[in-house]
Amino acid sequence: MNADDIYTRAIDWAWALVAGAAMVLGRAFVRIYRHEERIKSLEQTRDQHASALADLTEKVDSSHQATRTHIDSRFEEVRDDLRIIMGRCLSISHDK
Repeated sequence: MNADDIYTRAIDWAWALVAGAAMVLGRAFVRIYRHEERIKSLEQTRDQHASALADLTEKVDSSHQATRTHIDSRFEEVRDDLRIIMGRCLSISHDK
């Protein structure tokens, strides 16, 4: 084995190492890109869910407010009716 053969083999090994390192780095970049895309997809889904939850919360709050207003108005009507009834009961004389 002469010096040219050793030099040629060294260059071949160096190119193999460079190609292997490029392949490993290339795969790493592809995996990172895929992870970033997956993260973006998850963030978009999270934003959609948060938006849907906010809409649902707004509907529940408005429904709750409408129900509360209705109950309060009915309570006021009942209270007014009870005042009238109590006023009539107190105005009745039980003297004989």
